[in-house]
Amino acid sequence: YQAYDLEVMNSETGTESYEIGANARRHITVYPGNTVVMKPQVKKIVTLFGRLVDANGAPVGAMQIKNHVGLTRTENDGRFVIDVDKNNPVLSIATPDDSVCEVRLDIEYNRGALWLGDISCDKGDFVWQEAKGTQERDDEKDIRS
Repeated sequence: YQAYDLEVMNSETGTESYEIGANARRHITVYPGNTVVMKPQVKKIVTLFGRLVDANGAPVGAMQIKNHVGLTRTENDGRFVIDVDKNNPVLSIATPDDSVCEVRLDIEYNRGALWLGDISCDKGDFVWQEAKGTQERDDEKDIRS
């Protein structure tokens, strides 16, 4: 028999990125003929780069952007970087009036990293994503006050 420490990790040469959570590391002892099962929690992620702007196109700094994988704040020039789960690509943006604007992204065919361009959440409940020519209206969004 032999004892091993196993860990599931991202590949250095792969084009996909994964967040590997619970059960990714395990100490095992292997005997001849036995099988070991590992069931790590794995999420395929994409790193998003973008800029948050107001209705006039001016950058919005120091705003919180989050999703269930990552959390970030915009820089003074509105730029941000955040990791998102490809299976739940939603950005929640806290607005100055303490409401939340949720932007759903179409990143199904993207991998690694993606430049979104300018993203804006207007007071008039119009949410706009300028990535890959995609525009979505407020009836496709979940806007909460």
